Amino acid sequence: MSDGTFVSLNGITQQFGENDVVTERDSTAGTMRDFTIRTTGNQSLVRVTVFPEYAQAIENLQAGDGVYVDGSYSEREVSGKKYKNITARTLAITPVAPRIASGKRAATKTSSF
Repeated sequence: MSDGTFVSLNGITQQFGENDVVTERDSTAGTMRDFTIRTTGNQSLVRVTVFPEYAQAIENLQAGDGVYVDGSYSEREVSGKKYKNITARTLAITPVAPRIASGKRAATKTSSF
């Protein structure tokens, strides 16, 4: 893919160590926010850059949340390592399922046929 190509990606938000899932940085457009997803399919790590108008949408973003994003894709290479980025134009988030105290997912009703 070339820089500036419009793409759609989906994946799962990642957290690295004790770092926050979402990081902030200042730009001329305001406070930009970034987070990383591991894409479904090829399992690539892609940084998602979000403009200030999406700040409220990602304020409760957690590791493990599902993310669908449309936007402008770019890649850069530093010391032989390729870094991938998408600047969000459309963003949808599916929160991770809650867990009960034992660490297992909450039970759901099953139907019998």
